[in-house]
Amino acid sequence: MLEKAGIRYILLEFHDEIAPQVGASIGLQSSGLRILDQLGCADELISLVDIPLNNTYIRYPNGSVIRHHRNAQDHLTERHGYPTIFIDRQMLMQVLYNKLESKASVHPDQKVVSVLGLDNGVQVTTDKGKVFEGDILVGADGIY
Repeated sequence: MLEKAGIRYILLEFHDEIAPQVGASIGLQSSGLRILDQLGCADELISLVDIPLNNTYIRYPNGSVIRHHRNAQDHLTERHGYPTIFIDRQMLMQVLYNKLESKASVHPDQKVVSVLGLDNGVQVTTDKGKVFEGDILVGADGIY
């Protein structure tokens, strides 16, 4: 999204590959798919999964049914424009990475070991001894 907005960025990835097979699957609802559609990714992501959410049940703590929704996926798609999907995290990451125009901004195998606040920004050092500077730092998936 930063790239589409013309904002320069550097992405440091801890793993040695961009889309490792780690972590659980991730659920994406219509609000998330709407954003991914703006990035040109939604159709590809939807094509990678089976849409399993046809019957949903809302239950009391004792297990008895409060409400049964038949064809829930059809209703969700009709009402919100997108289905709810569950996809491997690796598949999502790979699709996002493939959509990047400038892969040179992505640096795999870079564990952040120190962060230094500067008068005009921030400086990050990785375990490989590389130093990166920028205006702001956004940590995702645990900077410390």
